Amino acid sequence: MNSEVGYEFSLVVPWADIHRDLSSSFPDASVLVPSVSSALTAYLNQIVDLIDNQEFQDAFLEKTSSVVTRDINIRISEDRNQANSEIDRNGKWILSLPQTGPQWYRTMTSRIGHDLEDVFLDRKKDKPAAAPIAAPSAAATGDWVDVIDPVTQITNKIKSLPSLSTLSKPESLFASVLPYYVIVTNSGASIHIESSHQRTIDLVHQYFQMHTRKNMNLTTQVLAALNASTNT
Repeated sequence: MNSEVGYEFSLVVPWADIHRDLSSSFPDASVLVPSVSSALTAYLNQIVDLIDNQEFQDAFLEKTSSVVTRDINIRISEDRNQANSEIDRNGKWILSLPQTGPQWYRTMTSRIGHDLEDVFLDRKKDKPAAAPIAAPSAAATGDWVDVIDPVTQITNKIKSLPSLSTLSKPESLFASVLPYYVIVTNSGASIHIESSHQRTIDLVHQYFQMHTRKNMNLTTQVLAALNASTNT
């Protein structure tokens, strides 16, 4: 990496602290050092790849112009799911590795450095400000209020639905979280659908009709009788 950017960078790796924090998760101590080393290699490779992007390169060089930022300090965090990057208020660059076992280090190294662009391009600062604190509730003030059904309120905000032609076949269609409820149950040869949104029912109805088995010798199509209704 030093040859790529023209600065001298150092990895500050406190192996004694890392062994203390990870030894309980690594029954085989001989695997610990290679696992952490491969994670650090993946992190440096991610930086080198990102430097090809001019926007990231400019931000990276600007932040690392300070000598303080040129050391990458490694530590083990309490997070067991992912590695995290940060530059603290003093300009110290920190990579926090997860406090977990060799399985994560063997399979998740591609996720190391996932947040480098956010850190160096200050994208976290661009997130919307927190919502203002709500006024005291009616129960606290003794006033009467109108109760709004949250399902109806969310449904009214629905702007569009996906085109039928963009949906994959049933066996490869992934589940998604919709802004209203959809309940699908199977009974024998029929599928029963309940939803708070009629257009969704119409869409699913057309979808299953399109994939209903027409060639009995073809087993990749769906054989289904659909009974769709709205639950009110």
